[in-house]
Amino acid sequence: MWEARDKAMKFTGNRDPMAWLDYDPVWLRRDYWEFVCERWATGPWQERSQAAKRNRSTHLEENVHTSGSVSYATHSQKLETYDRTMVDRYTEGTP
Repeated sequence: MWEARDKAMKFTGNRDPMAWLDYDPVWLRRDYWEFVCERWATGPWQERSQAAKRNRSTHLEENVHTSGSVSYATHSQKLETYDRTMVDRYTEGTP
């Protein structure tokens, strides 16, 4: 959906979701596209979107995802723990 929204925005040169109504993707039913465009144009959605943009820009280390909802920082921490465990478990000379 993000790509469809981005393409419509770039094609129209307009950030208003209601201007995108005629630029629905071929893989999505027209009535669904109209519904999401109307949803994206609502005040509450716009407010949440702006808040999310602010949060992503202020917490850069937390907004890069590698797997589902696991952040890059959490993923890195788990990998470091795994590395230490393997070193402790399989010391030099252990098959």
